Amino acid sequence: MQHMYKKILIFIFICISLGISNPLKALNQSLNTADSLFEKKKYTEAFDIYTNLLNVEKKFTPMMLLKMAYTKEALFQYTEALYYLNLNYQYYPNKETLYKMQELAQKHKLEGYDYSDFEYFMFLYDKYYKQILIFLLSLGAFYIVVWFLFDKYLGKVGLRRFMFVTYILLMLVIVNFGYALNFGIVNWSSSMVMNAPSAGSDLLAKLDRGNRVRILGKTDIWYRIQWGTGLGYIREDKVLLINNAAGGYLSGESFSFEKWL
Repeated sequence: MQHMYKKILIFIFICISLGISNPLKALNQSLNTADSLFEKKKYTEAFDIYTNLLNVEKKFTPMMLLKMAYTKEALFQYTEALYYLNLNYQYYPNKETLYKMQELAQKHKLEGYDYSDFEYFMFLYDKYYKQILIFLLSLGAFYIVVWFLFDKYLGKVGLRRFMFVTYILLMLVIVNFGYALNFGIVNWSSSMVMNAPSAGSDLLAKLDRGNRVRILGKTDIWYRIQWGTGLGYIREDKVLLINNAAGGYLSGESFSFEKWL
């Protein structure tokens, strides 16, 4: 009887493994096909496969996004190129992609691409948020175990309580008030920025395609954006939102900017 249970468990494990591995194998085959087409300079054909992976399968590699940006720039579609560069930068913050975005922005006289070291740090923080959270939770659990097991050997009770309260407050801030940098790229010419979420409100400015805005929130069909030192509103259909649309990474061919810059 016990032998039969083992066989059943092995069978279930194999079924689960096949169910997981087969879709991933198919996706990686699609990625390899697209990479091969890209290497043969069949950029539009490769781009179609990349687009399906990103928008339908919700899978990507950082290098895949760079190749998509490369293709769009070659077609003089700089707004879309900047979108894929920004999406890449959100998942894989690095100075090389940052410089490329700034280069394109300066070339086409676009605004919203000024970066600070603080923003770069916050992109890294966002990327490793889960790991940071797990580390702090593990640290807290370790502290509690040590506290209860070696209470009589530790120092002053008041200091330990202060450290514990500080830790709890830090965790509350990280969990409930995480700092997120959300951006969008204007994808329509002469898109209007209003001073309220209404077409009848006062006009603050008109933005051309490719300009980038920081998204602070949403009211109905309007994105609330940072405008100078104040707020502005722009219709959601005028903006390509850079968000967590993709679901995960695939393994794929690397890509070098040396062919591009």
